This record gives sequence, structure tokens and C-alpha cells, in this order.
Amino acid sequence: MTALQPHVVGAGIGLRLPHLTEVVATHPSVPFFEVHPETFLANPHATELLAEVARHYPVSVHTVGVSIGSAGGVDRAHMARVKAR
Repeated sequence: MTALQPHVVGAGIGLRLPHLTEVVATHPSVPFFEVHPETFLANPHATELLAEVARHYPVSVHTVGVSIGSAGGVDRAHMARVKAR
């Protein structure tokens, strides 16, 4: 996977677990995929499939568990879990 591909043209698609194997098998014509990394933290097989998707498409990561706007500040432990994957 290549980091920061700023010239992707078109709308991406949110990639959810129910569609992961189909995307790997069929390689649809989509400019990029957006994922929530929390979906993959406890699912090693899904993480492997996501790595396969990332070999063919740019992947935008949209985390929902960092708690940026919370009174307690950024959840650094959560960020570390996402980074480790």
C-alpha cells in the first residue's frame, strides 16, 4: 500500500466486512476504498483480506475510536492498536 496518493479521482466506497471477499475476488472498478480500522482489529482473516485489497487500491482509513473531540483527549492506546495492525 502506498501512503498519501493525493491524485485519486472519483468517489471511493466504504468497504464493510460483508463485501470484503467479493472485492478481493472481483476487483470492482472503484477509485479507492475507505475503511474503519476498528472493523479489522479483532479479525485476522479480514486483516489479511484488507492487505490484499490494499495491493490493488488506495485505502483511506477513517478511525472512529480515537476520541479526538472528547474531554479526555486522544485515545493514544487505541491509536497504538490501530498502528500495530
